[in-house]
Order: sequence, then structure tokens, then C-alpha cells
Amino acid sequence: MSLTCAPVAGVAAEALLPVLHDAEEDDERIRAALRDPACQAYAATVAGHLVGAAVVRWRQSEPSEIVYLAVAAAERGKGYGQRIVAALQAELPTYGRTLLVGTANSALDNIAFYQKCGFRMSAVKRDFFDYIRPPVREHGIEMRDMIVFSYEIDDVSGIRVLLVSGSTRAASTNTAALRTVRMLAPGGVTAVLFDGLADLPPFIPDDDTAPMPVEWLRRQLAAADVVLFCTPEYAGALPGSFKNLIDWTVGSGELYRKPVAWINVAAGGRGGGAMAELRRVLGYVDAAVIEPACVRVPVPRDAVGPDGTVVDDAIRAGLTDVLHTITKYCTEHRNAAVR
Repeated sequence: MSLTCAPVAGVAAEALLPVLHDAEEDDERIRAALRDPACQAYAATVAGHLVGAAVVRWRQSEPSEIVYLAVAAAERGKGYGQRIVAALQAELPTYGRTLLVGTANSALDNIAFYQKCGFRMSAVKRDFFDYIRPPVREHGIEMRDMIVFSYEIDDVSGIRVLLVSGSTRAASTNTAALRTVRMLAPGGVTAVLFDGLADLPPFIPDDDTAPMPVEWLRRQLAAADVVLFCTPEYAGALPGSFKNLIDWTVGSGELYRKPVAWINVAAGGRGGGAMAELRRVLGYVDAAVIEPACVRVPVPRDAVGPDGTVVDDAIRAGLTDVLHTITKYCTEHRNAAVR
């Protein structure tokens, strides 16, 4: 099943404490990280069930750091840890090129895990765990030093595609299409699925403060080279929650001149009202519509497999064509800007 790794704050972040105990037994240390404005907490869920958590200190001018990472005891051995790390690695281009994480010299499983996730050993902090008394032993080894691992982005010139679904349904064919686009992304293209639609509060024009879910949306939009939408139609127009997402960008301007496209996965003759309104709204914010990539690729429910992605080869080919079109557009415009 699909795993969602979404930022949380406040009471929702505090609820991660039981899971994070696997990474740090001291509640006050965890709470201090959760209160730290430089840190972002993440809840990893599958079908709405909490399976893991992470806390990351994101930095713009120096390496970012995974402070805590843990998978719930009952959910281990299912690959969730690697999927959480992959989600965090996908966010790294928003901030920089380097992501650090540390683990104890005695945590042999963690040492192997991070190397499988693409990290390399980069430093040793000797006697880091001297504050733990009595000393802890794992695998017959005393926990003394911290092994620091580093994950580096080699190529920062690739194309970053933000995928935004207009549906909050768990079994949405719109979201399934975008998951498939993410899976089909070729080398040099990073496709990131925005999964915070349901967390966005109603847009209030007189409110000058942007809540954390809105800041997350705006950072994702600002970091993207291109945005690909896929939304259903409700009552002949855009879903209210999706229109609310765009409303949050009107004053802040993240979609201004931003290359955008959309996929209509509805059956023939349906979804036209939503697409017409989407075109009108994106025109209002002066987004740069990539016309050849705005296409209909119908996705019936029986074309979606158990993992939440499209299994039909013909539909996948159509989604691949959309990817090729938007990456070609971005490449050509980058080259034109250089000349």
C-alpha cells in the first residue's frame, strides 16, 4: 500500500513520541527537537495508520540533518523505513545538496540500513554517547561513538516536478495517475507528490499568517520547475479543497509564470467543467500553461493495482508521454535562458 510522509506540528507532532522512543528514550530531548523552529516533524502513514516518524533539521546554507527516524515496532520489516528516507531525500533539493544522519557505533543494523539508502560514512563523533549512564551495549558492543552518514545530491541541475492531486479520496484515480507518473520519472527528473491537500485550512484573505501546512505547500511550489495537476470534477467545477489550495497561492505568487500542466483522467465527455475552471484560475495567477501536456488520459478504477499505481501499459504510455512533454519544455526553456 502507498505510504504518505507528511509534515505535522503541534498536537499531531506530540503524538509521534511513542514511535520516536525507538530513536531516543528521553522524552525531553524529543520534545526539544519538536519545539525547535528549525526542525520539521513528519508522520508516515499507510491508509491513515501511523507506521513511522521522523524529525529533520532543514538548512539552506549548510547540510540538513535527520535528527530522529523510527518505524513503529509492529510495522518493521515491511520496507517502511527506506520509503520514509526516500521521501525525505526527495525533499532535499528544496534546501540544498547534503543530508546527514547519525547512529551509534553499536547499531549495526542502522549502519547497514543507511548505506542501503545511499548514505556514506563521513565522520565519527567520539564519545558522543557518554551522557548515557549506565552504558548501553548492542551486539556485545558498547555504545560510545556516533557514526555520521552523508547523502549527497550529485546533480542539482535536474528537473523537479511537483505532482498535485485535487482529490482527497484514498482510492482516487487522479492520485493513482500521479503516483504512476512519479514511478515513471526518468533519470534527471525528480517527481514529488504533494500529499497535504486535506491539511490545508480554509483560505482567509485577512489572515496574514500562513499556517505550517500552507508554508509547506508554498515551499514545494517554489522549489518545483513545473507543476502537474490532476483533479476530479465535483458539481461541474473544481473540488472546493483543491480551489482552496490555489487560493493560498494568489497573494504569495508561487504559481506566477510557473510552468504548469494537467491530466484529465475522467472518461470521455466528463471532467470538462473542472478543466475549464482550472484553466481560468491558472490564467488568473499568470501560470505558464504547457498546452501539449494538458491531455486526457482516462484511468478506470480497474486499471489501478493494489499498490495504488496504474497497471495498464497503454495508460502508462500516455502518462510517460506527458512526462516527456513537460521535461522537454523545461529543458528547452533552460537552454533558451542560457543563450
